[in-house]
Amino acid sequence: MELCMRPFGNAISKFGLLAAFLILPAFASANAQYLQWGNQMLQQKKYDEAIKYYGAAAKADPRNAAAYKGLGYASMGKRDVTTGIKYMDYALQLNPADQSLRQYLGKTYQGYGNQYYKRGDKASAMAWWGKAVKTDPSNTQLAAYLASLQGGATSTASAAPAPTAQAEEPAAAATPGVNPWVMGSTMAILGAVMLFVF
Repeated sequence: MELCMRPFGNAISKFGLLAAFLILPAFASANAQYLQWGNQMLQQKKYDEAIKYYGAAAKADPRNAAAYKGLGYASMGKRDVTTGIKYMDYALQLNPADQSLRQYLGKTYQGYGNQYYKRGDKASAMAWWGKAVKTDPSNTQLAAYLASLQGGATSTASAAPAPTAQAEEPAAAATPGVNPWVMGSTMAILGAVMLFVF
């Protein structure tokens, strides 16, 4: 009896290994496809569609910094700044080396500081500028200006940093590629065939 069960156990093991080698890369490919489609929708300023694709990529891989970055850009495009900043902050936690995202967030925070400064709320302006410098330490001009304000130097309205332009959205690929649903169905059929063959 034990000998009879053994070949069946080996067939399942072979199937499991083969399925893992074939199906796991398919999921990674599908996730990359969602990101690519999200980038295309973002470039076309179809923010709701971009959010759907980036959301699918984030759901497939909750540690995918690019998906959360895309969700942030799409939310900013919809003028949902609070949600956009939340997604981008999380993307930066997942990938602290992303300099373009650091600069984008730094400029966003600097813009808030500029707005408060124009309203005469110097304390709030300095808080936002401090957050901008902490997020993007490469902004040495703002860091120097903030240090001069904190050092007690007198400033005038003309000394305030100029408002900055928004960073560019991520570039999108030109073609949509393979549909992840078709790819997943194909993998399921291959898996079923392999189950019966082995």
